[in-house]
Amino acid sequence: MFKLNLKIALRNLWKNKTSSFINVIGLAIGLAACLMLLLYVTYEWNFDKQAKKSAQVYTTMTNIESDNKKISGTFEGSVTAFGPAIKAALPEVMYTARMDYGKENLIANGTNAFKRKSKFAEPDILKMYDYKFTSGDAKTALSSPNSIVLTESTAKLLFGNTDVLNKVVRFKDKYDLNITAVINDLAENSSNKFDYLMPWSFYESIDESAKSVNWGNYSYITLVMLKENADLTAVNKKIMG
Repeated sequence: MFKLNLKIALRNLWKNKTSSFINVIGLAIGLAACLMLLLYVTYEWNFDKQAKKSAQVYTTMTNIESDNKKISGTFEGSVTAFGPAIKAALPEVMYTARMDYGKENLIANGTNAFKRKSKFAEPDILKMYDYKFTSGDAKTALSSPNSIVLTESTAKLLFGNTDVLNKVVRFKDKYDLNITAVINDLAENSSNKFDYLMPWSFYESIDESAKSVNWGNYSYITLVMLKENADLTAVNKKIMG
């Protein structure tokens, strides 16, 4: 029965070549479009959800007021004083981590040098995100100013393997840093993606603006993790005064 139906279907397709071709192409395009849409929705749905407690992690946003005191825009930048201030003032805050925007910087193992995306962050960022450590300890990975955390792909790029714990790399051809951990490569749909991560304390030693705790320089990112039952609306009201 199945063979008979198949033969009939093939004969009909052959008799109506043009319309069959158009129908098959239309079906293929429709399926491809659905697949692309599914991939896009999956990518967006899982954006910044790599942490088990991602719903508790927030990026600080700053509102820009116009002359009539209305909000004319919002951006991701925040000041160096904001994180420590809310950590001390708001009991709903579990962790905060100041972070730079990140950029391509030179990282080297001897003459083996590459430009890869670097970031600086405070140690509590390792408590906010569930980075998968293949070596090293999340509790101490950023505790020393001269430490550095590499992703697996960066470790392989520099050394050819991931067995690099306690080895030394050179940052921007100026600073020797000790490898304290190696983590799995980060997902593409992460807003805080990097190839290697360095401690904020090291950043303060090489950049005076990062060291200055002030309310005027909005060149940084502040990540905040709230306690499990914290009310975000109430927290925002407290911040807004």
